[in-house]
Amino acid sequence: MEDFEKYLRAEEPALKQRAENWRTAIGLQDVDGLQPSEYLKSTAQRNIEGEISLDEAKQLLRTYYKNKNARTPEEWKNIANVTKDVTKQLTERQRLILDIIRDDNSVTIPEMSRKANVTERTIKRDITKLQELHLLKRDGGRKEGRWVTVTDALFGEK
Repeated sequence: MEDFEKYLRAEEPALKQRAENWRTAIGLQDVDGLQPSEYLKSTAQRNIEGEISLDEAKQLLRTYYKNKNARTPEEWKNIANVTKDVTKQLTERQRLILDIIRDDNSVTIPEMSRKANVTERTIKRDITKLQELHLLKRDGGRKEGRWVTVTDALFGEK
């Protein structure tokens, strides 16, 4: 990475090693199609130059990305409104399935089938639709897993 070339040619072994470590880490991001932020590059540079330790760099980056990804109350309101709009498009039975899952997130398909008074195949079809709409996902396997609704994921419920 051209940002660190001058450090890679440095005489000081520690400086060279830190630059090589950062170049490798950033190169791995590039392999995944990710572009490093200017903040990441400047923090790496501060670490390479010895201004901050690696632990301090990690903490600065964690804090930066945590704050960068934090949602404002207005963003949460917009997410909630979109979720309400999507759920208006659901059938009564699909809403019932979500209610059943909210009451017991480890409920099985046969149990949902009995509670909704429909076949297991119908439940599976509705679950597929809810998953396609990103309103529902399965976390874990059939025996030990649980259902996660979009409100659980967004608001940390259950």
